[in-house]
Amino acid sequence: MKRAIVIILVILLLAGGGAGGLMMMGLIPNPFNPAPQGAALTEAEKAAAELTAKKKFQPPTTGFDLVKLDDMIVPVIMEGQVTRRVFIIARLRVDKPVNVTGVEAKLRLYQDAVLRDFIPFFQKYYLSADAIDALIVKERLTAAAHKVYGEKVPEVLLINVFEQASPRQR
Repeated sequence: MKRAIVIILVILLLAGGGAGGLMMMGLIPNPFNPAPQGAALTEAEKAAAELTAKKKFQPPTTGFDLVKLDDMIVPVIMEGQVTRRVFIIARLRVDKPVNVTGVEAKLRLYQDAVLRDFIPFFQKYYLSADAIDALIVKERLTAAAHKVYGEKVPEVLLINVFEQASPRQR
């Protein structure tokens, strides 16, 4: 009796696996999918298919040439004391590989321009805001890159920006 039960279970397992494989290959119709596979699509289904095709992620065809910046720490000075520090981690995207060496040669100028821009900006910004806005930081980093490099650097990739309260302020 035990032998008969095992044989029946093996036959059912093989039959189910074989039927599933044939359905996956499209050789037999799938009873769990009621729509026939060769049926014409309605207008709504066609529009939905076109919309999903437009939204589908298109990977870049070439890699970005990125120039790594040193992590920048911008002190926020209010009433003569450092009240907090803003940490900025970013990369400069260079559109042509031949421009990388020219961009790397002016990194100190760029970092100096960023610090000259952000120190007075954060003094005014934190009078009315409690948290940092990453979009504003990215816009200002990109504007500083355009001033220093021109069109060699089309954008700045902001990796991370966060703030830390001063040890005296905790």
